[in-house]
Amino acid sequence: MTGASLRGRLRLALLVGALCAWSTACDRALRGACADGSQPAGEAVPTIELRVKGETISVEVSRTAAQRQKGLMERRELAEMSGMLFVWPEAKPRAFWMHNVPIPLSVAFLDEDGTILQIEEMRPGRPCPRPGHILCHEDGRTYSRFSIRLAIEMSRGWFDLHGVRVGDRVEGLEKLAGLPPPKGAVHDEDEP
Repeated sequence: MTGASLRGRLRLALLVGALCAWSTACDRALRGACADGSQPAGEAVPTIELRVKGETISVEVSRTAAQRQKGLMERRELAEMSGMLFVWPEAKPRAFWMHNVPIPLSVAFLDEDGTILQIEEMRPGRPCPRPGHILCHEDGRTYSRFSIRLAIEMSRGWFDLHGVRVGDRVEGLEKLAGLPPPKGAVHDEDEP
């Protein structure tokens, strides 16, 4: 093999390697997550600690339409005492789905003062755990029975495992007022 032929093959190999790396990076950016399910740099949402029934939980705070739509998509695991708090600008009935969420989740719908109004279980591949249930619809979403502005997703069964029930109160929501506004956020009402 000549030196020119070897250099040509090395260039081709480097080009193919660079294209593969670029393709992987683009795929992750389009999915909005790193391969391990974590959030990409620059896209991080703030995290706060809340308390419920004597337990301290760490929740990512999703406050924009894009953050709420992405939710816990592509996450492969969720630490036991971690979850996501969804915050909307106004209270109204809300819907949750399990699109691209490979882990089973529970969702608690809260009123303005943090009182839990409803808890539902959601599973990947079976968005509605109780087919025919009044809150499970053909579109695979799980709906709140009440107008809400706040909801918390945790690993499936977390609320039951920790004795958290409807009527219990989530404490620490006042920390939301101390968070800086999301970058580029304007009034962003979105999905139900």
